[in-house]
Amino acid sequence: MTERYLGGKNGAPLKHILSGNRSGGWQTLYYLAGLLAILVCTFSLTGQFVLDDRLVLVEHPVFRDNLPLWQIFFLDQWGKPISGTVTTYRPIMPLVWWPLWQVFPDNPFIFRLLTLFLHLGATLTVIKVSGLFIKDRALAALGAIFFAVHAVHAEVLGSIAHQNEIVAFILCMWTLYFIARKQNPIIPFLLLILAVLVKESAIIFYPAIILLLISQREAGRRVFLVISILAAAAIMIGVQLSLERAPMLIGNMDNLSYDAVGSERLLHGLHSIGRGLALMIVPMGLAPFHGFAGIDLATETLLPYAVLGGLALLSGSAVLLRGLWKKQPAYVLGASILIGPLLLQSNLIIRTFAELSERWLYTPSLVVCFVYSALLLTLYKWFKKKNLPWLGRACLALSIMVHLFISWKVLPAWKSNDALMAFAVKQEPAAYQSRYFHAKYLLQKEELREGLWYATTAAMIKRQYFESMGRTGKKKFSVLAALDGLPVNERFRLAPAAIAPQRPCVYVRDSVLETARLQPAPPPQILNTLAGLYASQGYGSCFSNPKSLVPGMLLPQGSGMHRAAALRKIFTIIKCCPATG
Repeated sequence: MTERYLGGKNGAPLKHILSGNRSGGWQTLYYLAGLLAILVCTFSLTGQFVLDDRLVLVEHPVFRDNLPLWQIFFLDQWGKPISGTVTTYRPIMPLVWWPLWQVFPDNPFIFRLLTLFLHLGATLTVIKVSGLFIKDRALAALGAIFFAVHAVHAEVLGSIAHQNEIVAFILCMWTLYFIARKQNPIIPFLLLILAVLVKESAIIFYPAIILLLISQREAGRRVFLVISILAAAAIMIGVQLSLERAPMLIGNMDNLSYDAVGSERLLHGLHSIGRGLALMIVPMGLAPFHGFAGIDLATETLLPYAVLGGLALLSGSAVLLRGLWKKQPAYVLGASILIGPLLLQSNLIIRTFAELSERWLYTPSLVVCFVYSALLLTLYKWFKKKNLPWLGRACLALSIMVHLFISWKVLPAWKSNDALMAFAVKQEPAAYQSRYFHAKYLLQKEELREGLWYATTAAMIKRQYFESMGRTGKKKFSVLAALDGLPVNERFRLAPAAIAPQRPCVYVRDSVLETARLQPAPPPQILNTLAGLYASQGYGSCFSNPKSLVPGMLLPQGSGMHRAAALRKIFTIIKCCPATG
């Protein structure tokens, strides 16, 4: 394999790629991988607590109320007692954070520094473990370099709450190391249990290891190891199933699989697989949210990525079967690590909370990084035959720099909630969650006009979801990307005709009503400002007759009297004072 990719014994040609000499080039690449892992994490090192960080750390009762440390084992990830209903049970990370919190309470820098060391540790672990399955040391080093800088890791590296992805990855990689070195099976058993207690998605390594042993024709000879892996799986599944699960706490807009039926469910799942794979191959369009109306259940929306997802499943299955048949453990392991997480987050097997969680791509991106490296080394060999080795080196360096540049552009957005939501609406301008949270933070800063723009459009996206149950919306709200770049007054002037060209006045009135229904409910002066913004752009006549609101409106739940009262209240608010817009 070394000669195939590097064009010579012991990989000598590659030693010219980055090191410029014929001795120790692959070791130089190892050092470079570590340095790049550190560099990438510095892009968001000085950030604040963002999104779920406050929920799982700052506001967790063990840290906020100084509860005894042992209470961690009786609370779910969000600090709720497991005696009630829970969503996720992950007690290990609070144990990791607890000593840091005692010394550096409420200090995000220290916890982001921990992310740096964890990602560095993951990169070094890749180097250590991959050497047992890939004899080509330079290929292993290049794979580690791409893993260190891959931009799809932005969510994991930018959010303290998602450090569990890195820790689970490290534990599973070391499980593979001890299995490959044929160490005491008790060690893999304990590591696998810890990994699933860190993050449930680590369960995909259980079948991956069994398949690895089958490909090596060792499953029969290492019976105790197989039994220990199956026992670990049974224990962890039993623990998770023994907990009473809370009902879904977020709306179906965040995961359309709950509304998909029949062929929609299959297309939606394949779309998730294809989109996840595309983000790992070309990390463009990265965003914290990918829900409705960044996506809907229309066939024309789902089909392109669903085709890619179907091809990925077929190709991965073929590689897996070939590896099992030909006794190729590296191929079996690679196919399992790539397809397993993608299939798990596709909602085809179990439904999860989010539409597409980029944090789930941390582990499978490793396989993509090795494929990158193999292709680039093959390209280098071809250029070398053409007496153009410098061009091969340039391709390698450029590929690394592209990922580093994308990470540099994306990770600073994860420094604060304000910056993250501004980034989110640029990446997924029609996604409800992106616009809702951006509006929330803008209104908190009293940037009323900007905040109301995102609040009204988020409210209308939400309305569209309930009208179509997620089956249409992406195309209708695709104009938001262009509107967001205009001055705020122009947005309010053009939006009604752009989004609802047949009924612009209905859009204006409905957007006021739907904004009033957002939770938490906006105060009266906010609605007054909103009405003033529309009136200043020529839509004052739309509010002349409150009764005209009734046709085609999605009114508040309850009796007709209650709905009418809600309308009267809104128009009393609008008419009570001069518009401040």
